[in-house]
Amino acid sequence: MQRLRRAGGQSSYTIVQPDGEVDAEADNYLRSHEGSGSQKTYAYFLVDHPRWRSRERLTTATAEMTDLLRYMGAVGAMTAMPWGQP
Repeated sequence: MQRLRRAGGQSSYTIVQPDGEVDAEADNYLRSHEGSGSQKTYAYFLVDHPRWRSRERLTTATAEMTDLLRYMGAVGAMTAMPWGQP
């Protein structure tokens, strides 16, 4: 997660990939919440998702519901997993 200073002194948040590039999909989502007071919280919780997706070799277009359930279980959500409790 990266804090950005905008003109006028306001802060904005985005997600930066390990190579230093801005994650375009995450940034587009976060920009829709700019100035809402929730953007920092959303960025904090979103930061691991692009990394997980990359590690799993998934894209937004190829991820399926079972992939998302597996991710949610991995981050601690109470979700029924194929092998029992998370």
